[in-house]
Amino acid sequence: MKPRSNLFHDITTRTAKAINVLMMAFPFIYAWYAFYADKLWVRFAMRGHWLVIGLYVFLYIIIGRTYEAFKMSYNSIGEMLYSQILTLLEVNVIMYLIAWLLIRRLPNVLPVLGVFVLQILLSIIWCHWSQWWYYKTFPANKTIIVWDMRPGVEQLIEEYKLKKKFKIIATVPVDECLADLATLDNADTVFVVGVHSHDRNIITKYCLMNNIKAYLIPRVGDLILSSAKRDHLFHLPLLQVERAHHQLGYRFIKRVGDIILSLIATVILSPIMLVTAICIKLEDHGPVIYKQCRLTKDGKKFDIYKFRSMRTDAEKDGVARLSTGDNDDRITKTGRIIRKVRIECNVI
Repeated sequence: MKPRSNLFHDITTRTAKAINVLMMAFPFIYAWYAFYADKLWVRFAMRGHWLVIGLYVFLYIIIGRTYEAFKMSYNSIGEMLYSQILTLLEVNVIMYLIAWLLIRRLPNVLPVLGVFVLQILLSIIWCHWSQWWYYKTFPANKTIIVWDMRPGVEQLIEEYKLKKKFKIIATVPVDECLADLATLDNADTVFVVGVHSHDRNIITKYCLMNNIKAYLIPRVGDLILSSAKRDHLFHLPLLQVERAHHQLGYRFIKRVGDIILSLIATVILSPIMLVTAICIKLEDHGPVIYKQCRLTKDGKKFDIYKFRSMRTDAEKDGVARLSTGDNDDRITKTGRIIRKVRIECNVI
């Protein structure tokens, strides 16, 4: 039987994540004491300043986990970097607003911008180091793919550059797997793809009993049940499924928050968007923005505008086609960079 936990893995990865938090916090600590601490309307004792620093660290960890900014073993360097930059942007804006309230006048924004730039550089260093360290320290998981109707996970693992994380040792049809579940004993990880619920339950239970990590590609019913409300009726635990009905107050606050954050992000990221637009134009002299019609709730149509990442003749026959990944020859050189670092300019 496999060991129940990997203490070394947990401790070392948490230490690497703690290093990231400290690297991002130190520039803010310096800026706080150097430019803002002595300008507060009410003088803080030392504990007050540490409370502000603690709030910064808390927000960075919570928002960073929301955006999966620390997943060094699964996310690519570009994905981690994008998530951390987005996290830092939000945290720095929040702390700048708090400084504004504490100083009672608009504080100098240049220290915050300097902190943000330095943090981006530190994030680039940490993202490259953390992935190099992780894959050097921990070998790829021996992986078996159990499939029924949808084979092809091995291509996804290769496309998303996860071969250092998952080493495929076998691809087994579900019937063969059920006939001899001991086939899974050599695996650290099992992917269960397109398997019906009854057979999937048998495989999943076996994996749990033998400490094998299982990844299940969900069906539509699984996604519905995952958002079900737990209830208790007839002296039985039940799952209640219905369409979401958000209250008016929640929708109003969320909409206002979306607009405010998007406006702030647009102003701060406008230099990056300008450079992106220039690069797209210079490469093939085509249009910078790509327009596409999409559907929303109740089949309502709307137009979306975003940076063009493909050739202008990518859909010359009028038929929209999904991208086939990094090997799609319709993607421009600038487009590959846009897709890799997730630079988008979406306007509805």
